Amino acid sequence: MLFEKIKKRINAKKVIKDDWVYFFFRRRVKKYFPDADKLLGVKTEVIRNFRGKFRNLSLRYTLTYLKKDNRKKQGVLRAKINTLHLNPKRHYLTLCFLKEQGFGKYISDPVDYIADLNLFLYKELKGECFQDFLSTHKNLNLLLSATSKISDFIYRVHSLPVKPSPKFRVAEKDFEKSCRYHWSFLVRKCAPAFFPKMRALLDELWKQRSKKNITYKKPLSLIHGDFHWGNIILVTKNRVGFLDFGDSKLSDPFVDLASFIVQTESMFRYYCPNKDKLKQAIIKKFLQNYFKRNLTKQEQAKLLYFEANQYLQIAAVHAFIEPNPVYKKQGLETLLGAAEKKIDLLKSL
Repeated sequence: MLFEKIKKRINAKKVIKDDWVYFFFRRRVKKYFPDADKLLGVKTEVIRNFRGKFRNLSLRYTLTYLKKDNRKKQGVLRAKINTLHLNPKRHYLTLCFLKEQGFGKYISDPVDYIADLNLFLYKELKGECFQDFLSTHKNLNLLLSATSKISDFIYRVHSLPVKPSPKFRVAEKDFEKSCRYHWSFLVRKCAPAFFPKMRALLDELWKQRSKKNITYKKPLSLIHGDFHWGNIILVTKNRVGFLDFGDSKLSDPFVDLASFIVQTESMFRYYCPNKDKLKQAIIKKFLQNYFKRNLTKQEQAKLLYFEANQYLQIAAVHAFIEPNPVYKKQGLETLLGAAEKKIDLLKSL
């Protein structure tokens, strides 16, 4: 979780103003919808405005246009804009690359990237989010039945031949160090009482990294970067889809594997604390289907390392975004405690 910063100033508020939106899409409607002849109107919905600051926006544009046969039609485009970081650009470039590689039916359709606004436009991949199944306790067995398809997808993505280029950030040891400093800063600033434990766990984990000789896989693979049930949807009975590639980069595949495991543990702990057997079955099936064999001792150590790393990252984010001091304290105690357990397991290997 370390973003590429934008140096120029961007006014994100104009992307929700009716006059600007209509003028913007009037010039592009034929490009985005080939059957269009004339734009009639646009409805703008703000889906997400992080902290209400108009810096990180998720939008839905519903375009009403006249077709070439004079019939009216509606088309929907989703949009992401960020005034501070280049995630929308990386999201667009990654989806374009995956579409070129034959993954089009599993991902949202990338439509355009407007560099001046750092604005990414795409056609939404519709389906039911698996995190919603967890939160409502609805059809939980679908998570287990979908696990093989999920691990197959991410294995295929990790296996793609990708060369470092301006499209993809490269995340190795130096990137990891920068992330650690950033996480420490967030906890020290937003939850100072937990900073000593956070610092101690980060130091111990880094120590174990050297002791266990944990290194990045070479060559590096394209990873999702935020791989969990909230970014996985059920498109049809036999097809799953994958969302939000804004954190994609070239890194070690174990980063995605650890993210999936940790987020599964966290979401089951929060939504379904009495479904431990199902949680364990999902994690076991995911790893077995991905590796097709038992993990070596070195791979087990590497996975535990990245799992602990993931818990510490989530703890830093939680410290930053949780406004309620009681929930912040409870969350940090749980997350740092889970990280400590992973480190203890790593030390015992």
